Amino acid sequence: MIRKLKIKTAVTAAILLLSASAHITAMGIGPQLNINPIILPGYQNTIAAGAACSIKFDRCPLYFAFSTNFNPYESSFSITATGDYWIANPKIMDNWNWFWGIGAAAGTTFFNGNIGIDIAPRALAGMNWIFCDGFMELYAQQAVQIGTRVVFGPDSSVRIPISFPLNAGIRFWF
Repeated sequence: MIRKLKIKTAVTAAILLLSASAHITAMGIGPQLNINPIILPGYQNTIAAGAACSIKFDRCPLYFAFSTNFNPYESSFSITATGDYWIANPKIMDNWNWFWGIGAAAGTTFFNGNIGIDIAPRALAGMNWIFCDGFMELYAQQAVQIGTRVVFGPDSSVRIPISFPLNAGIRFWF
């Protein structure tokens, strides 16, 4: 009986918190396309492509993306999460802005029986356009990441990938 009451109280509190936060901030979410040229010193330079889902909040300059990429040159598949802090987002004109910031990327790459764990700091810049009274946002951004990839498996090693992810997408604001 007490356990059920605690669960009902927690659910009610969570619903109230979410409904209150919906009036405080808006969230933009949408699909994103990725192209990622990668320089691997000592290894073959490659390029990966894929798709992602991006999330941004209007009252805080944080941007997140969860992506998957396929690299046909090394037959690899990666899953990556990025988190960026937009330092500035000044207006160019009307609904056209540019932004720049810093962030981090972490992911896992699967290739040739190996698993690579990737981490990297990143710097980024891009542009965004707001349409339909703030409901839609188009954006394009370029980042530079110099990271570390620890490879486990038959080709165990530590690599230093330098990548230049280019992303474009659309977000819908709620």
